[in-house]
Amino acid sequence: TAASFQDGWYRTGDVGTLGPDRELSLHGRARDMIVLADGRNVFPEDVEAALRREPAIRDCVIVGRPRPDGSVEVHAVVVPADGTAAIEPALRRANEQLGPHQAVRGFTPWTDGDLPRTPSLKVKRGAVLATLAGADVPAVAAPAIGSGASIRERVIGLLAQQGNRPAASLSSASD
Repeated sequence: TAASFQDGWYRTGDVGTLGPDRELSLHGRARDMIVLADGRNVFPEDVEAALRREPAIRDCVIVGRPRPDGSVEVHAVVVPADGTAAIEPALRRANEQLGPHQAVRGFTPWTDGDLPRTPSLKVKRGAVLATLAGADVPAVAAPAIGSGASIRERVIGLLAQQGNRPAASLSSASD
């Protein structure tokens, strides 16, 4: 469409960076990027790749699930391979491979077959979020971050979660 063109360039919506050797690395789509309360960005594709390496997870989609305080959390909607019991250990292992800001904070098992998809087989994130918003089954808190985070980061993360405050707003002088 005309909106995709700016100054003669076709804007795909992809976000990437040029490395020191001028190699382009694509991170994901701007519209799918999750912006956390502290301003850090999470690309769902990175988190999904870690989860899909787990045998207990047949498929997944990562969304920014709104929280009551207006912020969003990294949330996994998981299609289990064989029942829901193995999801939590799989998330724990995946979280250990991710940065602290990328860690899955909650998850919802998707047990109604395949995730909704477009004709090109991409997951319809909007449809998944709409289903979550009307879901009768509450989300489950994800397991704690493993060795990938320092104790200080874990404590700040827990305090931020409990106080419904951005982690960046907390310091040792905070009340």
